[in-house]
Amino acid sequence: MDPSYRNPFAEEFNVGYQWQLNESSVIEAEYTHTLGLHSNVDVNINPTDPVTGVRPLSAAFAPLFLARARQATAFWDALWTIAPLAVRATMA
Repeated sequence: MDPSYRNPFAEEFNVGYQWQLNESSVIEAEYTHTLGLHSNVDVNINPTDPVTGVRPLSAAFAPLFLARARQATAFWDALWTIAPLAVRATMA
């Protein structure tokens, strides 16, 4: 295992509030935050050469029965923030 491997995790929270303007309409404000860190992705360490169609490391991996070798790598982080504002009214 890669000694620099870090476990992936995510955090999420949201907050919302509603204000009643009158008997038939409301204003809503919300905030949603999502953060994902150290997400895993498989990296093919023996890809097929697009010109020759051959995997360059196949001979080395043949005794191990690994024609396609992959390694899990912490590759990317993601952040989403959403802050919608809505006005809702009942139709009488």
